[in-house]
Amino acid sequence: MYNRYEWVTALMLSTVAAIGCVVGGEPVADDLSPATWSKLQAENASVAASSAPIKAPREFPPGPSEAVKAAMKSAISGAPAKPEAASKAGSNAIVAMSPMPSLSGAVAVPASLCPNQTSTITATASEDIGPTPYYLRIWDSSAQAYIAQCAFGSSCSATVTSSAIQEKVYEVVLDDNQGNQPHPDQDWAWVFVDWATGLALSEPANQVPVGTSVALTASALCNVGPTPYYLTLFDATTGASVGACGSGSSCTASVSQSVAITHQYVACFSGLGSTFPPPNALQCTQLDPVTWTNSGISVSLVSLASTTGSQTVTATASINVGPTPYYIEIFDIETGLITRCPTGTTCTATFTPALGVNHLVAFVAGFGTTLLPPNIQAESAIVVTTGFPPPPG
Repeated sequence: MYNRYEWVTALMLSTVAAIGCVVGGEPVADDLSPATWSKLQAENASVAASSAPIKAPREFPPGPSEAVKAAMKSAISGAPAKPEAASKAGSNAIVAMSPMPSLSGAVAVPASLCPNQTSTITATASEDIGPTPYYLRIWDSSAQAYIAQCAFGSSCSATVTSSAIQEKVYEVVLDDNQGNQPHPDQDWAWVFVDWATGLALSEPANQVPVGTSVALTASALCNVGPTPYYLTLFDATTGASVGACGSGSSCTASVSQSVAITHQYVACFSGLGSTFPPPNALQCTQLDPVTWTNSGISVSLVSLASTTGSQTVTATASINVGPTPYYIEIFDIETGLITRCPTGTTCTATFTPALGVNHLVAFVAGFGTTLLPPNIQAESAIVVTTGFPPPPG
């Protein structure tokens, strides 16, 4: 059974996108309808890049532990001074309570960005906290320290950055100097900031005639110009660089082979280098094969765009491979051979994808157990399938 927090990741991301947080308490998904679940699967599968690296579904942390609360309380000493809370007794002996603000939102803008870029986290209260004993605070969970403590106004902000690819968790809280919240266990929120490259590699075709040029395109979330990094493209078969760009969010290079052969290509978000792997690589895509052949044979591959379990994958060749020395073979680029068939024009297998994005490809080739198989005569387009955890219940 999957952890409940893993399963509701897609739901929480869509329902709190406007505020970028999970506010107070545990996410609950018991009343999620099958139709809503199917819609979430489709929405998430549609954004999977053709060659984007696998990313495991987010697991939401539980609420702050007692140890975390103690650490946060001990760090309160640097907070700005506050006036005393309003008296409970007015001049006419009428009770005059201090206002009771609540945490109304928290957001990181942008919530997804490239390394070395800056995001601003903003916490918002329902009203000015100045006349109250409460503070808006932003806690860095990894540094175990407050990065902002605000005593007045209805908002509080802090800027954050990272030179590494990582997702960091921040906590926003509305409380007093004793750690008391106006609405206990409700006036806090997790805020996630994801530093990632969004790196992907694409090409118009994976099989072309010998001598044909193929345009390889590396793309990223951001313009690498202001960063110390490049978008780099390599022939992983030879190890040679085929292109590099020091600015922009995409980079294209043309490659060609004069003989029948298959080469694998890769894109990196890295330092500038003439061979693969390049220096200071923050991230590289999976290997992407391209086949040059005049065989006249073709092969296609079909799978579901997403699944919560096993699925059927089918490769179809333009010839019956039985009378030939070739096989129809299906590979998961990340993990290896799925199946091979020695006869017929179709080859089918039951496949259970890993959680996240999986890249599949089929070949008509000689007997092989690893990528790439020998004597490749045909290659399919790369097919993307996304694995989701099953719904609870």
